[in-house]
Amino acid sequence: MKLLVRKLGLIEHAELDIRPLTVFIGENGTNKTWVAYSLYGLMRSLMRDNPPSLPVEHALDDAHHSTLERIRADNAAIASSLAGEGSRNLSLERDFSKYFSESSATRVLVGKVPFVRQLLRLPKSLPDVELRLEFASSEYRTKTDPVRIIVEASSRSAVSAVLRVRTSPDVEHVSFLDSRDKLRDAAWWETTLSSAFELWLSQAPGNVFVLPAERKTLASAHDLLRDEFGKVVTIPVADYAEFLGSRGRAAAYGFEAVGEFPLQDLGKLLESQVVKGTIGFTEDEEGTGFTFSPSDQVELPIHAASSLVRALAGLNLYLETAKPGDFVVIDELEMNAHPEAQLALTELVAMLVNRGIRVVMTTHSPYIVDHLNNLMAAARVAPERQDELTPHFQLKSREAFLPADKVAAFHFAPVSGKVEVRDVLNRETETIDWRTFSRVTDELSNLYGRILEAKERE
Repeated sequence: MKLLVRKLGLIEHAELDIRPLTVFIGENGTNKTWVAYSLYGLMRSLMRDNPPSLPVEHALDDAHHSTLERIRADNAAIASSLAGEGSRNLSLERDFSKYFSESSATRVLVGKVPFVRQLLRLPKSLPDVELRLEFASSEYRTKTDPVRIIVEASSRSAVSAVLRVRTSPDVEHVSFLDSRDKLRDAAWWETTLSSAFELWLSQAPGNVFVLPAERKTLASAHDLLRDEFGKVVTIPVADYAEFLGSRGRAAAYGFEAVGEFPLQDLGKLLESQVVKGTIGFTEDEEGTGFTFSPSDQVELPIHAASSLVRALAGLNLYLETAKPGDFVVIDELEMNAHPEAQLALTELVAMLVNRGIRVVMTTHSPYIVDHLNNLMAAARVAPERQDELTPHFQLKSREAFLPADKVAAFHFAPVSGKVEVRDVLNRETETIDWRTFSRVTDELSNLYGRILEAKERE
């Protein structure tokens, strides 16, 4: 993925290579969160199970159009032959993913002033702000189900046939035909198949999830919020509050998620190795409550749990139903975490990425940046020697070793009243340049030296 940012806050121009794990580092007030939230908003517009989409423009490049022509040419003859004179029920199944083996359609999502104002709830914004996210179909589709196009005879007097376009096992688009003559029209089939392709292309495989900086407070107060809350905070914050509320309502009505959720074990790992207890919604005589249990004998309301537990409670709930293909934004992963917990969280994020979750996160922590360097270095070690290293890591798993080609890191640096966004991952050494933190460490050391020198002069 490629993200182009123009005139967003203090950022005049920036181009970012968005990889499976993308890390933003830099000083406060350098628009890291705005960029992370912009990515969340753009990706949110793709996900069908989210609230109404933000005002995002969609575009497709020339490669898409050539791909579409190949689909039309390949399928029109097949469709016409299926639509013979005596056909009453037709079934055509096409696997559009094969058309991306030679050329890949690039999608472009564009967010301008209305997008930024609504996403960040800004009273006004620069008139020419623009965000462009470019990505190939292969970058956001981890699974491609064949599309089924089914024509059925109809018993309704005004309808000759029913056309069903099933773009995924759980999504079907239905239309009614007033004449079966259309089934013998090759041009109509071309239009139908191209529309089916567009529907197939629009189906994203996962969902978006965000952990905003306000998450610790929202864990305790999400069920006390009024409807007006969502109108005065950024959309990512409102979405997170709604996520907690929806999980609480589901628990109150006894609903449970059913299906294959391959990341639940990472949720258990978060509970056992980081927060040291279980998090969830439980039922008692007073109703459903959000709770934390540090042991089988103790159950605390979430507001009485430690700040680390409240900061990670939403992540734990998300992991219960997370799937490969999801897109996750985390603002300040290290929030309220002791250094050892920060290392464990860094490893957990690396494991999410290796399982197919895309993560964008902001951080001010040198521990996280240093440990990402460790994880990338460990991934370069021969597989037969990696088991020797795992006991020295917090989660004791080689699954946390992260290839550098999956990582991008950017420093948001204030320069002359503006912010420059710099790529700080050296592709030759496969390490993140952490001088943004070492400069402060050096200044502290030098300051202590001056204090000692002043002491000696007394």
